Amino acid sequence: MLGPVILAASRSDKMRRFISAAPGTKQVVARFIPGERVDEV
Repeated sequence: MLGPVILAASRSDKMRRFISAAPGTKQVVARFIPGERVDEV
């Protein structure tokens, strides 16, 4: 039930910009995700 919502959010550029700009998320994301693009990994 929640899966389709998360999948749709993961494909949304608007959601990506919102989450990227939210306070505190940059530190959390930087800890778990090495880069946004393949060339950054």
